Amino acid sequence: MKDYREILESIGYSLTDDGKNYRAKPLYRDSDNSTVLCISKTNGSWFDFKTSEGGSFEKLIGKTVNISSADVSGWLKNNNFTLNTASAEINKIIIEDTIFDNQTIENLDQDFSYWENRGINQDTLKVFKGGLCKVGKMKNRYIFPIYNAFGKIIGISGRLVVPQIGNSPKWKHLGSKKSWAYPSSINLDYIKQYNHVVIVESIGDMLSLWQNGIKTSIVSFGLDIQPGLLNFLLRLDVKKIIIAFNNDANNKMAGNIAAEKQKKKLLRYFDSNQIYISLPCEKDFGEMSFEQIKEWKKTTKNICLHQK
Repeated sequence: MKDYREILESIGYSLTDDGKNYRAKPLYRDSDNSTVLCISKTNGSWFDFKTSEGGSFEKLIGKTVNISSADVSGWLKNNNFTLNTASAEINKIIIEDTIFDNQTIENLDQDFSYWENRGINQDTLKVFKGGLCKVGKMKNRYIFPIYNAFGKIIGISGRLVVPQIGNSPKWKHLGSKKSWAYPSSINLDYIKQYNHVVIVESIGDMLSLWQNGIKTSIVSFGLDIQPGLLNFLLRLDVKKIIIAFNNDANNKMAGNIAAEKQKKKLLRYFDSNQIYISLPCEKDFGEMSFEQIKEWKKTTKNICLHQK
């Protein structure tokens, strides 16, 4: 009886333990990255962060030894490999992005007053094609459509613009945040030009930076770097990744602690001279003045130049 590790090592994989998964260099293509391939210890399913390809354990074996997935069971048997059927059960459910109809954003009210009161002008807001929703699940929220690389709407994020009632969250999201790299459909050219990414917690932070001339931020929608954002970073392999979560020094340190945690996470995939932490001087960028953001930019540049 063999497990996934024994089978993979027998065909040449060098595996690194990564909690619930293994990390390895893909042997089915040219690569010098020893962590870009992620393989589940539970069911052998895998994902290649460079090519955005993944699938079942059988598919991985087939690609590696150059046979069809249908022939893998015979190959395993011929090589005296027998898997425990319980552990070999492959999760074949593929979570696909929800595609929202463009009509979702066609009838939005162009009422920018909420954001204008927070210092964001109409020219900035119009870039992101949002508006105030008056009906449905996003009623009384200023919503932002989340686009994929093909121009399809795969998510909607909405900020409540009226006083909270009950447990209504400030931000509400439709779609799977796990696949989002927002607003890369809009600012990808800026990121490539300046060769860095600033990771911020919310769309409000992104808008404040954009308003002040910093157009390279990507929103994490919380305190964790999700697979879609990680894949985006791996594909670009930019010179600098700056984690700029909220500065919660005066309230339980959530953003500060998360920034350190996510830095450690990114160091599994990137060199130490690529990852930096530079928190806003106030709680978030929305509370900072133009001069404060200008000083943050200067300080961040110095951190990136001098930090090893």
